Amino acid sequence: MSRILLAMAAIAVLSSCGTRYNSAPRNLDNACSIVSERPSYLRAFKNTQRKYGVPVPVIMAMIYQESKFISDNRPPHRYALGVIPIGRQSSALGYSQALDGTWEEYQRLTGNRGASRERIEDAT
Repeated sequence: MSRILLAMAAIAVLSSCGTRYNSAPRNLDNACSIVSERPSYLRAFKNTQRKYGVPVPVIMAMIYQESKFISDNRPPHRYALGVIPIGRQSSALGYSQALDGTWEEYQRLTGNRGASRERIEDAT
């Protein structure tokens, strides 16, 4: 019986580590509400501010404009004849809406091959 409980506890711990914010914060009109709901955002913003000198409000405004804080945001599909999807308008993805080529250049220049446009720490 103890092995079952131990396995269940391990699964619970591992599943809690894998949480991601795919949806937007509840109140996008209030920057304080955004960072209180998602403290990891503020940490990422402050790290970026320290590294590149970009103020936190500017970072937040850019992410709001690009993706509305939705981590897996993509441009809409294009349609042929109004109903047949033929692909997306661009390869933009994630918080920053960086294109594939731009993101590959970022990864090459920083040496961070594991960076993801869907992680707030990388996208900022």
